[in-house]
Amino acid sequence: EAALAVQKRLKVDVYYGRNQQIEENDWHVLEALRAISQRLFVISNSPLSKTDIEELGTVTEDVMQRENKGFDIGAWRDAMAKIGFEELAAYDEIVLVNNSVIGPVYPLSEAFAVMEKRTCDFWGLTLFEFSQNGDFLGLPFVPEHLQSYFLVFHRNVVQSAAFMEFFRNVRDLDNVTGVIAQYETQLTKALKKA
Repeated sequence: EAALAVQKRLKVDVYYGRNQQIEENDWHVLEALRAISQRLFVISNSPLSKTDIEELGTVTEDVMQRENKGFDIGAWRDAMAKIGFEELAAYDEIVLVNNSVIGPVYPLSEAFAVMEKRTCDFWGLTLFEFSQNGDFLGLPFVPEHLQSYFLVFHRNVVQSAAFMEFFRNVRDLDNVTGVIAQYETQLTKALKKA
């Protein structure tokens, strides 16, 4: 992995598994992100086996198990509440990831090295373009937004009132479509306005 200029990076990973077992690809992602992060905080929205809990202990002391209420966004809200916004602000970057990502195919350090040379306050791996048809989400349109499976926020964003307010106001919704419509599609817009 290439050396990166960012000194402190916290990676918050949300895991959900139907088999109560962390899959091989999930371990691959955890190891790749641990290699570029000073701290790894794993949240499981499903029960973990004793074996997985023990193995997670080899890569992080920060493991939280919770019910799958509010899906990923609810898990990130709960992790931020547990860590505290004051402590979050001590990191140069906060990385939010869920286990719907497959890979990495290339070293993540390459993506971070490219983005460190750009002037931006936050970024993600996939930008969903504006769509005039938001019917599938119950919206009049879908705004341009970063998809939430991999998001990176610099310290100035994490310290912003807009970021803290957004995550403090997350409510547990019981369907993923509602979470995407109310939170994933709105986060980019809320932070760009700030």
